[in-house]
Amino acid sequence: ADIAESIEHEIINGALTYTQYFRDYDKLMVYIAAQNVDRGTYYGAEQQLDAYGQTDNLSLQIGGQYKAVFGPSEVILGVENNHETLEDRKLGYLDVETMTNVPGLLITDQESDILGVFGQYQYTYEDFKATLGLRWDNYDITNSINPAADISDDILLPRATLLYSITDDLQARLSYGEGYRAPQVFNEDLHIETSGLRRVTYENAPGLVSETSASYMASLDFDTYQNGVDYGVLVEGFYTQLDDPFSVEIGEPDAEGNVVATRTNADGAVVQGVNVEAHLVPS
Repeated sequence: ADIAESIEHEIINGALTYTQYFRDYDKLMVYIAAQNVDRGTYYGAEQQLDAYGQTDNLSLQIGGQYKAVFGPSEVILGVENNHETLEDRKLGYLDVETMTNVPGLLITDQESDILGVFGQYQYTYEDFKATLGLRWDNYDITNSINPAADISDDILLPRATLLYSITDDLQARLSYGEGYRAPQVFNEDLHIETSGLRRVTYENAPGLVSETSASYMASLDFDTYQNGVDYGVLVEGFYTQLDDPFSVEIGEPDAEGNVVATRTNADGAVVQGVNVEAHLVPS
């Protein structure tokens, strides 16, 4: 094709979980999971041979948690480690005009390691249920292509939920939670810029901080079963404040065609809306 954009994925994943119950309701769970993504890409025009790319992304997760029940109270404590490697390269090819081999070019060689420790407390009193959670993460991002982009930091993430059962069929919920993204190269970054004519190297701007979010949600959920029919309506509103979202500034190519993309923090943003769902299941 004179102009082609093609992506082919091969995804292999697996998980193993061990669960052991203690006392009446206590539960210990230990788990391990892995996923490997093998992605081949082509973004090119006029059948150019230097437009082929190859991405390998391996993710490993291991962790465990223990849930203890004390009457109306429930406590969950856990630890989790997530490790990921991301390697992207532009493939080599044979230059048919000069009959010389053009070697492949390594674009990204990144490792990320995130250690998390979390706890959650839940208390139930009649029709009320309150949940409080806290998670601490330490992340370490390294990039062998650009060691100056290496970054490590700690972040604390709270969450809270209040649930009230107005009737057996109607529930009201309020919740708050925080999240983040560590400064790193993401799979979606490795697109046409890195597989085409240019090599793009990602760098973190001085003083770059994590992208964080604070989310609020309120909902009413009506769900009932009558005369052989299950039906219900869910109405929820959400509001998310993004602080220091990532923004990438693409520089000009140098004499060898190399481009530096600088990741910076942009001004904050807001995502908000209303979601309405209805279901009807005759059975």
